[in-house]
Amino acid sequence: MRYRIDFRICLFSIVSMIFSFFASGNYVVDLKETSLGEIILLHRGYLNMINLETACRSQYGEWFHLLLPICMAVPVIPWLSQELNSQYYKMLVPRLGQRRYISIVILSLIYCSFCIVLVASFMFRACLIIVLNTFGANICFTDIYRCFFEVFLVEDLKGIIYSLMILGACLLGVVLTADVYISITIVFLINYICFDMEHSFIMCVILSVFLYFFSVKVLKRRWLNC
Repeated sequence: MRYRIDFRICLFSIVSMIFSFFASGNYVVDLKETSLGEIILLHRGYLNMINLETACRSQYGEWFHLLLPICMAVPVIPWLSQELNSQYYKMLVPRLGQRRYISIVILSLIYCSFCIVLVASFMFRACLIIVLNTFGANICFTDIYRCFFEVFLVEDLKGIIYSLMILGACLLGVVLTADVYISITIVFLINYICFDMEHSFIMCVILSVFLYFFSVKVLKRRWLNC
């Protein structure tokens, strides 16, 4: 049994994440706040003043958090919802075993998170380097190293952990309701309400572990042990 991911929708999620990266960032142009994408489209003369590392560190902004619940959940959560509602899991669990079935569900979520965040982030940075080089920004090897390595160790890792936490919340919602729309909508609203709050790395890790642990318990008791 392969990972339960719709890779066509996953590609759409990657494109949406790239859009969110370009829509993020707070830059002041003519005394007005603007995003990186607006500078590229409307104010190209200011591109030579943009620092590559700063742009990469500010990519996880408001649009990223706004689109994250939908982009993360849609490629993978509907599979589980469909299996629960159609009771197809009753055919899979005896053949695969309960432990393997649960591990496939969890690994699908983790794989989806890594795939979307990392691919979108690296494609965004590659496009950004090309754009900045085209319009006269001086980018050296040290800038590229910091962009792809140092920022990865800090910002990308935070983005992955936060996306895993969001997927854990979606997983808990779908095993409780078996409705993909309700679970994604609730998580989207909670994420939107909590956007301005501080999210420490340790808190996200602890909350992610709790959400997955509780989701597995609910999945076992409500569905797999019936």
